[in-house]
Amino acid sequence: MRYSNYNSIFWLFILVVLQGSAQSYWRKADFSTQRSAAVTTNNPNYQYFTLNKKAFARALETDSRRSEATVQIPDANGALITYRIAPTQVLSEAVARKYPSIKTFVGKSVTDPSKHIRFTWSDYGLDAIMEEDLSYSFIEAEDKEGVYYRVYRRKDIEKAFIDCKTLDVPTLLQESKAAQRPSFQTKPMQRTFRIAIACTHEYTDYFWGRLQLLPK
Repeated sequence: MRYSNYNSIFWLFILVVLQGSAQSYWRKADFSTQRSAAVTTNNPNYQYFTLNKKAFARALETDSRRSEATVQIPDANGALITYRIAPTQVLSEAVARKYPSIKTFVGKSVTDPSKHIRFTWSDYGLDAIMEEDLSYSFIEAEDKEGVYYRVYRRKDIEKAFIDCKTLDVPTLLQESKAAQRPSFQTKPMQRTFRIAIACTHEYTDYFWGRLQLLPK
């Protein structure tokens, strides 16, 4: 019981410290600020932030000596979520040696274990995917320098408008029977194909058994 109290006090202290430190690298912004510096989309459901890359990088480097670190990253509601993160290997060893600046992490919220995050940190900034009860949101840079960011839910992504340019002229649809005939024929039977999909072991461990994701 005493250990549990000490553990709670410790993480409360960490949250207070991180709240102050996070304010040094994340800044809430509005669309007008983003528009003046990057190409962006004005979506009322998006959250906009600026990131002090040097301060964020120092936070990762300071905690890299431990197996786990704690950082704050904004969610789709604009709130800063504290994640306990650990480095994970996604790139092959050869690719990792070729691009040492690319770092990948996996984490879980300190206060809500149902919130997970995976992100990549590089010279171009931060790219992250956040998951909570099979609902996904993303944070991505809007400029090449990785200073301006938008955070959004997958369901809020604007669907591209498809403008069909096909002319509604009956004569264009009148094709000869020869043109409509298939160039080959197949037997009316069901075939089973075996395929192999390459992915990281972290992806397999995470999604293994979650069949409800497949229809999506």
